[in-house]
Amino acid sequence: MARFSPVIPVFGGGDTRIQPVFAGDIAEAVARLVDKGVADGRIYELGGPEVLTLRQLTQFTLDTTARKRMVIPIPFGIARIMA
Repeated sequence: MARFSPVIPVFGGGDTRIQPVFAGDIAEAVARLVDKGVADGRIYELGGPEVLTLRQLTQFTLDTTARKRMVIPIPFGIARIMA
């Protein structure tokens, strides 16, 4: 979307909290659990060290890809109508 659109919507006002994690860390955790034989049917909550808002993560992505776009917060109610 950042490639083609001049604006980027962030739903829920952009305040939704996200805890991004590196995919390689997830793969390592899964491999360790499988090796130990403790992965059967259990749920593991995995997350990275930082907690960011959707707006912060969107801005980080734009900065990293050197794209300048307007980030527009869209409340969940309006997003629901759009969907």
